[in-house]
Amino acid sequence: MEYEVTMILYHFPNAQMVVENPYQNTKTLSHNAAKETLGLHNTDFWSMKLIAWNCCGAANQSFMRHFRDLKNTHSPVMMLILETKLAGDRARDSASNLYSSYHIVDAEGYAGGLWLLWDRNQISVEVVSTSNQAIHAIVKVRNHPTISNVDWFFSGIYGRPQFDIRSLLWQELTNLAEYVFGPWIISGDFNDVLLQTKKFGGLPVNQTRIQAYSSCMNACNMMDLGFVGGRFTWVNMQSDGQIIREHLDRFWGNPEWRTSFPEATVFHLPRVHSDHNPILLNLNPS
Repeated sequence: MEYEVTMILYHFPNAQMVVENPYQNTKTLSHNAAKETLGLHNTDFWSMKLIAWNCCGAANQSFMRHFRDLKNTHSPVMMLILETKLAGDRARDSASNLYSSYHIVDAEGYAGGLWLLWDRNQISVEVVSTSNQAIHAIVKVRNHPTISNVDWFFSGIYGRPQFDIRSLLWQELTNLAEYVFGPWIISGDFNDVLLQTKKFGGLPVNQTRIQAYSSCMNACNMMDLGFVGGRFTWVNMQSDGQIIREHLDRFWGNPEWRTSFPEATVFHLPRVHSDHNPILLNLNPS
């Protein structure tokens, strides 16, 4: 289920937020209630959160400042950072300053780059395979009072902008689906949309690309986990005056994962530093 949110929280502290749900009445929330809805208050010490964010470059202090703001505000146990544009020792030095454990897929020149970062005191992560567009891992929860004895398979992905290269990712996930049993989530920047309504401005969506994306998610038996927040997760940063917005960043889960975490909720967080919004998955928001 999707919610469309109009939000101006950071600019006007006393502002209200409108949450529109096509199946229910529209709700208008106060500033504090809006922050609760968007997961900006850590009201539950035991909530378990994951964040995926295409940062569009992790080489400067602006990224470090906003990364630490996200981490301090939401306390995620795992973060997937995409399009880092860093490789080698520089990438490892940066990642090691952010989390106790990490796995890095190096950028190729100034293209791509994925970091999977996690708090080893709360979860264990076993990376089982990687490519230049994905990190696949088994996640196990440690010492949690409400989430126990549940392991799941995690695929963090960055779909390259070029369709011929991104098609290799769809094939990679489709092949992997034959070997994944049990709960599985796929998260990241898919660099494509599934419906015309997921894009505002620019050229119409490409049906060939939609079919390739959709076929891959169907082959993996994935369900869209929905979201709370703004409708789009990416905006172009062009100076020609044409605004294009798209819903590129998502969390998907298979039925086994949804059964294991029926209350899990995805939040589109405010956009900072990058042209992509960070997206947050709270496994047990209640």
